[in-house]
Amino acid sequence: MAQNDFLHQLNPNTYNLAAIQVLYLDSNHNSHATHHWYTIYPKEHYITLSQMRSILLVNRQIATVAWSQVDIGSSDITAIMINTGKGKVLLVNMYNDSRQHQGLERSIQAFQERLCSGDTGGCTEQIVWLGDFNLHHPLWDEERNRHLFMRNNLVKAQVLIDTLAEFDLQMTLPKDILTLQALSTGNHMRPANVYISSLIADHVIRCHTLPEERPVRTDHIPIVTEVDLSLEEQTESPCLNFRIADWKQVRETLASRIEGMNTQEEVNTPGELQLRVEELTHAVTEVIEACILKAALMPHQKCWWSSLLTAK
Repeated sequence: MAQNDFLHQLNPNTYNLAAIQVLYLDSNHNSHATHHWYTIYPKEHYITLSQMRSILLVNRQIATVAWSQVDIGSSDITAIMINTGKGKVLLVNMYNDSRQHQGLERSIQAFQERLCSGDTGGCTEQIVWLGDFNLHHPLWDEERNRHLFMRNNLVKAQVLIDTLAEFDLQMTLPKDILTLQALSTGNHMRPANVYISSLIADHVIRCHTLPEERPVRTDHIPIVTEVDLSLEEQTESPCLNFRIADWKQVRETLASRIEGMNTQEEVNTPGELQLRVEELTHAVTEVIEACILKAALMPHQKCWWSSLLTAK
């Protein structure tokens, strides 16, 4: 129910990407999204069926040549490479388990491997690292949450802080903006965060939360990050609507068109056969273009509706 509520609020005309952690999986181990989005799973989704906790949703209006999936090697991490007007940007959505911290460890390892192996295609690669880090520190949490700043928690958070310094990442969501309200106690905390490379940090317009749009039955608050980076978009061109065609007119027009063609029954050479096929294909194509109307894909269109149902 929480994810359905989130998807209902996820306007494809407003957002280009969405990152979800600890998501809903149905009996077939698939998550749910509307037709406006490509659902990107970690590769391990198809290997380790019970442990996936991260997906990305990519708006279908973004050209598919503008992004590609990157395998990080963890069911808790989903990543894509985006080609922007400022170069390549690696977007990483991570869920970090609060006990084992496998997501954090694997993300750091992947960043180091890509840096050492030159996996960036010969150009500087910027990073957007976001997700549920499950770490607490005075650098981002409110000072009143001192009970979270135990030595063990601070040591774990220091690993993240050192990594931010190593890869020159800045915290995008301002300090003291809280991202979770515990359902049991009502206490507000900051387990989720957003980090971005310093070279493109100036292009961040705004990073904030939407407490009023928190999905039902969940303690996490949505985070919205607006970044001024140009992306190549694609539009869905109108397609032929065969369901509303006047087939009587189509048949009559096609019959009239075929009458003027060479109807000799015998074909003597392969070249002659190819010529006949091309001539017939051209005739059918011309009739379709002339008689079949085109229609744009509507968001709420019922694909099973027909003119016969309208008449009834």
